[in-house]
This record gives sequence, structure tokens and C-alpha cells, in this order.
Amino acid sequence: LKSNIPYFNEYSFVMVGTDYKTFEHENSINEKFDNKGLFVTNSNKFNNDKTIITESLRKDDYDKFNDKTTGKIGIKQYIWNELNISSNYGTAYNVPTLFNLYDHTYGNKDLKPESTKSKDIGIEYKGISATYFNTKIDDMIEYDFSVTPNKYNNLLGTSTLKGYELGYKRNVV
Repeated sequence: LKSNIPYFNEYSFVMVGTDYKTFEHENSINEKFDNKGLFVTNSNKFNNDKTIITESLRKDDYDKFNDKTTGKIGIKQYIWNELNISSNYGTAYNVPTLFNLYDHTYGNKDLKPESTKSKDIGIEYKGISATYFNTKIDDMIEYDFSVTPNKYNNLLGTSTLKGYELGYKRNVV
């Protein structure tokens, strides 16, 4: 359930919403957990629609994990025509899947959720984009071959993922 609420001008809005999810596994795992979420996003266009600033907050309430509030802020600046630069900073909270937790062979009931901080900067022209990203993940969930029996574990400390992404998008009629 979500709703857009325009204000200031036709290009500024606040979106508020909620969602409810039940995570269940259809095979041999007889476990489940629920998540209730509340989110709000604010988006504004300025400078003759050449500058877009967006902020988002999300509050998640899990019945089997700690509750968490995450957020994101981003800016996109159009330089001319179809050329723009953008930057984002955000946080995330990724809970383990039911398979990660309860699989009879590989599961680990002691897994903790991942906490993520991510930033990126990009440039785009006529559908061609290049982005640099840097993501730091605390308690990253990985399959661990170093233990017997092999199973999912949280990596100790902070894992860093960084690199470049090239993309091309085009509408196909």
C-alpha cells in the first residue's frame, strides 16, 4: 500500500507506504518469519528540472530479527541534453533467508543480518552509463568452505565491495 502526495510543484512529492511480508519455504523447511515495513520517500526537482534530490527512510519490524531503520539520499544533475551525473549514499539491512538459516545440510540458525553502507557516483549520456560503487557490509553472509560440515556463516569484520559498472539501456518498441 502506497500513496504519492504532491506538493511545492508538480515534480515534488512525498510517497508514504507500508508493506507486510511472510517469508515461508515451500519444501522441507517448516519455518517462517514476518516483516512489517513503513517507508517514506521525498523527491524534488529544482533548477528548471535539471537537479533531482531524493531522500528515503524505511523502518522494518521483524518478528525474528532486530528492527532496523535504513535510508538513502541521492542527487542527479543534468548538465545538458541527456548528460547527467549522479551520486547516492544509503544503508541497508539484509536478513538471512530461510534456506540460509534452516536448511538441514547447510543452514546456520545463528546467522545475523547483514548491515550495509553504500555509496556511488555515476555519469550517463544517451543511455550509456558508468558508475563507481563502494559498499561496506558488516556480518556478510557467505557459504563457508573452511568449516566441517560446510554451511552458511557471517564473515568476521567488514567486507568491502567496490568497482565499476558499465551499462546501456534503450527502449525496445
